[in-house]
Amino acid sequence: FKRAVIVVPGRTEALRYSYYFAKPYIENGYNVLAIDQRSHGESDGVYNTLGFEEHNDVIAWGKLLHEVYGVEAILLHGNCIGCSCCLQVLTSPVCPDYFCGMVAEGMYPNFYESFRNHMIELKRPVHPCIDLVDMWMRFYTGHSMKKGPADIIQDCDKPILMLHSLEDTYSLPSAAQELYDQCGSKKQLVWFSKGAHSQIRVNNTEQYDLAIGEFLEENFPRSA
Repeated sequence: FKRAVIVVPGRTEALRYSYYFAKPYIENGYNVLAIDQRSHGESDGVYNTLGFEEHNDVIAWGKLLHEVYGVEAILLHGNCIGCSCCLQVLTSPVCPDYFCGMVAEGMYPNFYESFRNHMIELKRPVHPCIDLVDMWMRFYTGHSMKKGPADIIQDCDKPILMLHSLEDTYSLPSAAQELYDQCGSKKQLVWFSKGAHSQIRVNNTEQYDLAIGEFLEENFPRSA
């Protein structure tokens, strides 16, 4: 195919998990590239920076697809922190024009909020743990968990499909709605009644794949 999607997995997820999301893209005429983010799977790197550095890696993957394999348009599919990474690609001042849009499952405003919600669900004390983690992240990577999609989504000018579960306890539905409202590009938000964070498709496979297929046909028709 002349089009491809790069599936960018979430925290603690490796590229083999990304294979599960390939089917709706293949059926709609897309090559699929599954990657490991930094410090995950077969990739090197000591720290994962929630997309702040990894988005440069995704741009490099895209250049490989475009320059070596002749791919003319590249879509991004992000899960959890993968959403942050993909959004940083699309809002980067050096993002090539052939990156055409993204599908986001479980996008959060920033990882600080997602971490906090996770601690609450586990009935663990939020403070001082979350502040210590953010302090060490800033010390070792130069980036803070308090920054994320909410700070840049208004700058995106490429189509975005947001897929979100009403049962998501890490990236709350109210936060997803706020992100959607702030988004400055052509956008669509599809709600699912079942599915934990990053586990929507397994609970709603037909609806999930249909939503992606309709988004692709509306924004990037095969005849174009």
